Amino acid sequence: GMYEFFDSADKIGPAFADCLGGRMSVVAKDLRITLSGAEGVRLHRVRTHYPSRRAGEEIEIDVPDLQSEEVKTMLVEVSVPKLPGPVAAQDLVHVHVTHRNVLADSAQAVSGVVRLARPTAADLKAKYPPSIDLRVDRERNRLLVAEAIGLANDQASVGGAEALRLARATIAAAEKAVRDSPSSVAADPMCALLLADLEQCLRGLRDEMSYTSGGTHTMSSMQMAHG
Repeated sequence: GMYEFFDSADKIGPAFADCLGGRMSVVAKDLRITLSGAEGVRLHRVRTHYPSRRAGEEIEIDVPDLQSEEVKTMLVEVSVPKLPGPVAAQDLVHVHVTHRNVLADSAQAVSGVVRLARPTAADLKAKYPPSIDLRVDRERNRLLVAEAIGLANDQASVGGAEALRLARATIAAAEKAVRDSPSSVAADPMCALLLADLEQCLRGLRDEMSYTSGGTHTMSSMQMAHG
């Protein structure tokens, strides 16, 4: 399902138009993504709000649908083995996706492999600056914000001044983490949007009235959008 908070009635119509337009552009349904670690690689978890489960050494994720030109990003936490020497590309994660092609009305599957360059420490510093991938850092910030907003909303829902104080502290900590992150320092546009959303959450946590009249609904909407 989907959730969106409207602070005025004139926003209802455009929201329905966007939603219905998205449904018309669905190209794949009932996607099942199966991840398995390559030799020596251990999968720990997938950072996503979609239903996921471990099946032996594999992780399965269910995605209800995919729209045309849509890109979904999921962070996968893995442990990689120590190698005796550098390699240009080590197999990391095998990916297998089954889905129903809406346009062809048929079941289809596609597979791929995620690979990782394993250079020496000296080559890593010389050829791959900075060592932190800003794209990964950006997505990590997105998930951090979604988790912080969800936690803060749960904290504030208890009610009372102390609950709101804890919720504001949770949002403030997330705000500092995003602001100090490499992607934010590099002026990444997504990080600027995340920081703006966190500021809006803080406004919704100023007092009990602000929280109950709109803050909680706004936070729920943001959590779903960023998760």
